[in-house]
Amino acid sequence: MRQKILIVIVMSLVFFSSLAQALALDISSVKEYFFKKDYSGCIREGRKLLPGARRNERNLDELYYLMGLCYLKTEDYEAGLGSFKKIKEDFAKSRFIEDSQLGMGDCYFAKGDFVLAAHEYKQLLADYSQTKLKPAIYYRLSQLGGRTGDSQQQREYSEKLKKEFPKSPEAGMQVKLFPESRMTQVRSLKVIFPEVPPAAVEQVLVEKTVQNGIYCVQVGAFSKELNANNLAQKLKDKGYPAYVESATLKERIIYKVRIGKFENRAQAKKLENELSGLGYPTKIYP
Repeated sequence: MRQKILIVIVMSLVFFSSLAQALALDISSVKEYFFKKDYSGCIREGRKLLPGARRNERNLDELYYLMGLCYLKTEDYEAGLGSFKKIKEDFAKSRFIEDSQLGMGDCYFAKGDFVLAAHEYKQLLADYSQTKLKPAIYYRLSQLGGRTGDSQQQREYSEKLKKEFPKSPEAGMQVKLFPESRMTQVRSLKVIFPEVPPAAVEQVLVEKTVQNGIYCVQVGAFSKELNANNLAQKLKDKGYPAYVESATLKERIIYKVRIGKFENRAQAKKLENELSGLGYPTKIYP
């Protein structure tokens, strides 16, 4: 009798294991693209899977999370927000819930919506007081303080980071979390000086740029934004803080891949020589 019971138990375990595998969404191809840092390929594969996916399938939350990260990497912030929000709304017990809320804050941060970014980061701290993401959140809130001119917030969270997590990677980071585009700079000034008309804010920014003598190294210019984003990502993967800026030339939009915001030409020249040595076509601006 005992032997029969054991056989039934084993067969039941095999059945439920098979059933669980059948209900699991196969996202192996998406992961493969993600780990190869082919974020466009990851998004493409994910989009193929979503139409046929059932809500109760395992790994669906992970698929949304990976796609959110890829949208963030390719600067499609609205799509990134949509993916991260999907996890928050439909998968309340997901192991990616905290990371997704951080991702939402990052999307807002990257697109220059600093108030919403701060809200997401602080809400994450309030909802999950023991979250493992505290160093990352402190670092981002400190960066936000610097972007909006709130020196008190910048100092408060910088001190929290160094005091509570002195050995964390974030405590030793000095670079900006997201490259500051012209649009982001304008939004920053609007936060600091809300009473100033938009045209005046833009003029202040232009004058500030000229006075500071900001130089950058341009590595490429493209008619297609995707090509510019791909080059910028390759440079980021090599450790260069590349970013994409757009400009209108003869009624056509040109997407320029640039690195750095240097105070003097000598600093830009040093980077240009380094990139030229790697085979990149370079030019210093302005």
